[in-house]
Amino acid sequence: MNFENEFEYTFLQYTLVGHVFTLGYAAMAAALLYFVLTSKDSLPRYRLASALSAVVMVSAFFQLLVISNLWHSTFTWNGDAFVTGDTLFSNGYRYMNWSIDVPVLLLQLLIVLGVTGAAFRRGWVIFTVAGLGMIFT
Repeated sequence: MNFENEFEYTFLQYTLVGHVFTLGYAAMAAALLYFVLTSKDSLPRYRLASALSAVVMVSAFFQLLVISNLWHSTFTWNGDAFVTGDTLFSNGYRYMNWSIDVPVLLLQLLIVLGVTGAAFRRGWVIFTVAGLGMIFT
């Protein structure tokens, strides 16, 4: 299937999207560094939350990398604008990423609130099911 000329972007539009991806990479890398470097300064009960934050940053970074590579392989310069070629651009990868990040972030909430035991397990299951339900609906 050929998607040629279905979408057109000016040089400025295409470049701005590329810069937003770069900004995202930088934000994820800076946050990852922060969570790794400051985890020792956290109270022991919060260190797992710092480690989970690092997992979220790595997951988000890879999601941005995949979407960025797909963006750059989808559009080609035709002399006037960036137009779609034979590759279909989809940012559906974000839903897979959210399927990882949302449960992990909700788990962090339980950790930081100090929930333990059966209440922790019940809360984790409820948060995970509700979070995934939110994403997929």
